Amino acid sequence: MKLKSIQIQFLLFIGWIQLASTLVIYDSHVASSCIYFLRKRSWNCSSMGGHMSSSTWECQCHNIEWLGSITNCIHDFANSTAEMNHGYLHIVKRCNGKVGTDFTVDDMISYQENATNYLKDSELFPMGTDVTYPLSISNGVFTWWYKTFRDYNYFISMCQRLGWGAVGYWIGIIGFYGVYNYIGFKYVPYQFKQTVNKYLTYRYDFIFFGLNRLEALICFFFFVLNILLCSIGYNLELNSYLSSSWFLTLDCLSFRTDIIAFSLMPVLYLMGIRNNPFQWLGLMSHNTMIKYHKFIAIIFFILALIHSIIWTAYARSSDGGGFSVWAADAYFYWGIVGTITVGLMFGFSIEIVRNIYYEIFLFFHLSFSVLFIAAMWKHCETLGWMSWVYSMVAILVFDRVCRIFRIFQNGLVNKVKIDIYNEEMIKLEFTQPTGLIFYPGSYVYLHFLEPFYSSWQSHPFSLIRSTKFSNKLIIYLKCKKGITRKLKKNTLSKEYIKVLIDGPYGNFPVSTKNDNKFDEIIGIGGGLGISSILSIFNYRVEYCEKNIMMKNYKLNWLINDLKQLDMIKENLEWLVNKGIKVVIYFTKYEGEHEDYIIQENENILSSDDSNSTDIEKTENKNDNNVDKNIEIKNHKELIENNFIILKYGKPSMDELLPSSEDIKRRVYACGPNRLIKSIRNQVNFLDELQVENHTW
Repeated sequence: MKLKSIQIQFLLFIGWIQLASTLVIYDSHVASSCIYFLRKRSWNCSSMGGHMSSSTWECQCHNIEWLGSITNCIHDFANSTAEMNHGYLHIVKRCNGKVGTDFTVDDMISYQENATNYLKDSELFPMGTDVTYPLSISNGVFTWWYKTFRDYNYFISMCQRLGWGAVGYWIGIIGFYGVYNYIGFKYVPYQFKQTVNKYLTYRYDFIFFGLNRLEALICFFFFVLNILLCSIGYNLELNSYLSSSWFLTLDCLSFRTDIIAFSLMPVLYLMGIRNNPFQWLGLMSHNTMIKYHKFIAIIFFILALIHSIIWTAYARSSDGGGFSVWAADAYFYWGIVGTITVGLMFGFSIEIVRNIYYEIFLFFHLSFSVLFIAAMWKHCETLGWMSWVYSMVAILVFDRVCRIFRIFQNGLVNKVKIDIYNEEMIKLEFTQPTGLIFYPGSYVYLHFLEPFYSSWQSHPFSLIRSTKFSNKLIIYLKCKKGITRKLKKNTLSKEYIKVLIDGPYGNFPVSTKNDNKFDEIIGIGGGLGISSILSIFNYRVEYCEKNIMMKNYKLNWLINDLKQLDMIKENLEWLVNKGIKVVIYFTKYEGEHEDYIIQENENILSSDDSNSTDIEKTENKNDNNVDKNIEIKNHKELIENNFIILKYGKPSMDELLPSSEDIKRRVYACGPNRLIKSIRNQVNFLDELQVENHTW
């Protein structure tokens, strides 16, 4: 990533923080107390609905006596000019949003000044009577109303501070990651660091989201924090609006869950975007950020669901006036739309849907994320709190601008050579764009322009530097059901295709100066997960210090399809010639688990009947493996080398990572989740593990 790209992201992130500093927007307690005091009188209204009903505001906002009374009340009981203007703005927002008027604060000031000539004491109009004059309110009568609504708004303000506490939790977590990953690790004793790694960061005991123990603890404490935030500080007294203990409890709990959920929205969106400032501030992998994104989404949905259930239940009750009255207001049904949208996003994010129908998941996830913002916009435009919505818009725009910037930085349209090896395997090779800074473990998102209608989608692929040409980058991919399958179908007769390149992404470059501190460097790749390992090993061989012994490097590759060897043959041969030991495990082999070491000048795959081998004996024992062994013989030219070891069957973890108390190893791993989990549980105390999985 170029420095100027980081600077642009940083400036945009600072801008988001500045926007977030203005997010505390809530109702004026002066205006609220005046509204509910005056609502006890009749203003020649034919119907009066709930406290946010459009029919109520329709009556009030077009009644000049009510406008004169409300503005005079705000004028008399506000403690400052700022508080008075805030009260006027409250009325302006309600009338303009509910009724479609075009009032301004200056209009409110004019109504107040004109009303002074016609004011009548509110005591002359008992509760329930029609009012035909603007009213003045005495201090003694109004004190209780002002106090209870002031306390209510203080409660709302406290809810906002608690919401910021939930946001601050994640800022603290990112800060901790950043301090440690940038400078802290230098001062942490190695024994302590390895203890934490062995028992916390390397251990994956939880199926839920694939969290390791440390991540599970972070999420657990956040869950407990939210329970506490939703449980404290309910000490309000009843008032004209909160007229029963039942409704007081419902309203306060609804506000608390609502505001905490709103506070989490920018964090939720930030965790899920591709150009995540949190990621490079904390030096965290995108995979880790997505785990937190999922967990925060669960908490957010629970809070939003509680809020929605409370108001739906109240609206349907006799006290609420009936569901139809509330549903007539846009803010109410758009809130329902927002909750349903989040629920649907969960449905399309289930792992089985995401893995099998990635394009469907991607389309609906992106579409619903935009629909949710639109729903929250309509939900909040008459309530306030719009800056929370603005923050989500800013985050999505920020991410898209960064993507476009990267694509243009990489030369916009790039020409890529495509080699189709079989029904499933494709190799892409292209000249490294001037603006693309390659580093081991990096990956890019490709927008395939053929077919053109699929260009809106992008898919992540690991980058490998070519061993033949230093200015060439290689991508290995396996065709699945989505766009990669269409890519193969539409490019069978083509040598080159056009793509947009968005990247690079990934953690910052892996340190290359510490390999000489380890007795062994082991790479373990499952399937095409070998791409990330090759990226690192190629870099080590080409650019590492000369005193690093290549004989200490060992590459283990687990495959269930020997056709993958066709694509990666040249790279493996290059590593072997540099002195790196390569072991290939054919995991789909169904015969007896036996090891076959390729010795110099020995061809154990010879088809000569006079040199019968154990493989041929195994073939006779297991006729189901005949086709597989024919495939092995077809690839014999690749493995006829004394540095290559070919093994059949699934290896045990003891074989990949033998137990040892005195050997210090660095282990790189990339592959299926089951393989990674087994590796994490196998590493020894002195081992340093780096997982290169880029799963979402």
